[in-house]
Amino acid sequence: MASHPNLGTLCIVENYHGTNMNVVITQDVNHTDLEEGKNAAGDQGLVDHPRLMKHLSIMGEDSPLLNPHAIGMKRNKSSTSSCCAFWKWYSFQIEDRPLVTKAITAGILVGLGSFASQCLPTFYQNGLTSSSINWYQIWEFCLMGVLLQAPVTHYYYLFLDDFLPPTPSPWTSVTLIKLLIDQLVFAPSFLAGVFVFLDVMDGKSIEGIWQHLVSDWCSTIVANWKLWVPATFINLAFCPPCYRVLFSNITFFVWSIILSTLMHHDPTISSSTVTTSSSES
Repeated sequence: MASHPNLGTLCIVENYHGTNMNVVITQDVNHTDLEEGKNAAGDQGLVDHPRLMKHLSIMGEDSPLLNPHAIGMKRNKSSTSSCCAFWKWYSFQIEDRPLVTKAITAGILVGLGSFASQCLPTFYQNGLTSSSINWYQIWEFCLMGVLLQAPVTHYYYLFLDDFLPPTPSPWTSVTLIKLLIDQLVFAPSFLAGVFVFLDVMDGKSIEGIWQHLVSDWCSTIVANWKLWVPATFINLAFCPPCYRVLFSNITFFVWSIILSTLMHHDPTISSSTVTTSSSES
């Protein structure tokens, strides 16, 4: 409990907008008195918990300190409100801890992509069981997302935007040049790095890694272009810079499922192509 000279008794209520933040509400004080008290004391005069001010910066007008009428909102929010609150929290983390947040996100999405790429063909053929899933492969992909994909793409997009700053309109030569750099320079080299990373995790020799590159790299990069050229254009032209790695990870997740479906219906597509192609983002 806390008190304010102009407002009387205040109390703290948990779980505003589905989060773990605290919000300040009043007892026996109407909205008019609350507004007058806020104007007299300033926004910080109503704050009685440090976590409120931490989240106030991302809540904007939704915060009850800036909008007193929001104080009477119900504590049980709809799923839409919860999703909005989560997105605001995630956006705050992207701005406050960009590399860590992107690494954790990449690890989760890349691991889920590997899991989904194994589930679909297995489910179609024999039914899904825990013994039919290669859990070590999923672990490899999680590590690849955390240690390789997120850091490399994070700094790559920073360099690309510094080298060629974004333009107000996406329909410019700058976007086209970025797309060409991404798909003709970055994507082939990054894909080779993915091959090497996963092969080292599998314990392959240098000769085995080289043979894998020779046999599968060219076909994989051609298959990659069919999805990643339009996806990369959307990413570079329309996505805010801080969300580009997230967009790539989501596209990768879809890409891995598509390749798994193709492998089930087209036996000419090798499992190694599915595994390594889905790593490109």
